[in-house]
Amino acid sequence: MSHGDSNNSVNNKKTVDTFLNSENNYCIVHNDVTDENSSSSDIFVENDVESENALESEVIVTGEMETTDDSSENENVTLEKVENSDRLQERLREWALNNRASLQFDKIPISATLAQVHARKKKKLDKSLKIKDVNSPIQDQLKNQQAIVTDINYDDILFDRIKAYVDGKFEELYEKLDAFKISTEYVVKNEAKKVKTQVLMKNGENVPKMTKVTAMEPFKNMFPINDKEQFLIFDKNLEKDDEKNKLKNLFRVIMYGESDITVIIRKTLSEIITPTVQLSYSGTGRKVHNIGKENFSATHTYNCLKEVVEEKFGDSDQSKSLRVKLGSFLANAGDRDGGRRQRAINSDNNIQNNNNNNNKNNNNSQ
Repeated sequence: MSHGDSNNSVNNKKTVDTFLNSENNYCIVHNDVTDENSSSSDIFVENDVESENALESEVIVTGEMETTDDSSENENVTLEKVENSDRLQERLREWALNNRASLQFDKIPISATLAQVHARKKKKLDKSLKIKDVNSPIQDQLKNQQAIVTDINYDDILFDRIKAYVDGKFEELYEKLDAFKISTEYVVKNEAKKVKTQVLMKNGENVPKMTKVTAMEPFKNMFPINDKEQFLIFDKNLEKDDEKNKLKNLFRVIMYGESDITVIIRKTLSEIITPTVQLSYSGTGRKVHNIGKENFSATHTYNCLKEVVEEKFGDSDQSKSLRVKLGSFLANAGDRDGGRRQRAINSDNNIQNNNNNNNKNNNNSQ
């Protein structure tokens, strides 16, 4: 082979010279080719090493022309910081030869290439679900739900709930106020009656001019009367003014300082008659089929008591309730002075006697 043939063979030989830049993540592929259709160029190819975080390919073609060199420098491949340099060298050579025809030997704009790389990366990283990417039925359903939620007026619902709660609380408050009003009115009325009674007592009641012992002197060895007949004689004698005044003086001494009509009735009547006589009378003497008790309000004793009460309380509720309170006192006469206990004993004795009689009758029949 001549020297010219040797040069032709060199010119027709395709040599690939590679250099890996580990910092900038691209390789320099030196394609030393001289033929009729193309001229020698340098091809910058991004590192295409397979890894989990591999970058997109970036191709940059430079317009620098290189002359052929018979030396072995352009056939050497320098790979830094790569474990399998031979394998990478072979892959780069194959890539350069296979894609040589499609490479343009003009400079590809770097900005356009980088924009494409960033766009593809952004699309991979964007994993959010958008309405326009959803199928039509699901998209329609989501839009309908959004419309329903939009139509709901949460302010009105919250206002109605607050209003109902406040109305309920006000109703409870009104009920409590009504009960408090009734209770207060009752207390005020009772207190007013007591005040009125005290005022009337101070204005109308005079301090008795005698003691109880002195007032009881005319009725010595007479009170309390334990027999109805004796009481009738005593009451008949009250037609005389002197006897009547003596009894009224006694009543004044007994009821002095008292403001409750019930207490006054109990103290005065218990002083002059026993429960035995009290059982013979009632407040009005009402009778059913001519059977009933005597009317105590028709006696002179009652009239004396009434005059002293009116003298003490005036035209007040205490005076007006005298007859009613007196009737209640006489109706319960059987329970006083051990009457209730005695009645219970008598009831037990009657039951025992009835049981004994029944047992005797049963024995006789057998």
